[in-house]
Amino acid sequence: MKLPVAGTYYVKETKAPSDGSYEISSEVKKVTVAVGKTESVSFKDKPKTSELSLTKASSLPSVTNGNSCYSLTGTEYTIYRTKNGNTLSNPWPTKLTVKDETGKTNVVTDTIF
Repeated sequence: MKLPVAGTYYVKETKAPSDGSYEISSEVKKVTVAVGKTESVSFKDKPKTSELSLTKASSLPSVTNGNSCYSLTGTEYTIYRTKNGNTLSNPWPTKLTVKDETGKTNVVTDTIF
């Protein structure tokens, strides 16, 4: 961008990327531009993240709770990015796995896709 006069300027992000994958930066950068020179300013935007956690529970707790014949541990879920009719595709690389008898899974934290 050509500036009309040399001097000190301040640069601030006023709009985040339109796909919503990054947070808008509140940072303001100071840059001094001399006559006939080119200066550059760079920003590092933080990607937005999301978290997902699941809880698996028995539909018949009166039968399964406290019964050693039934276990929720090891149940595994795959997160898919795309569903087309009954077909799931584009799986997320991290699986959610039930850790113990509480039925709770690990938490997946990653950037928005």
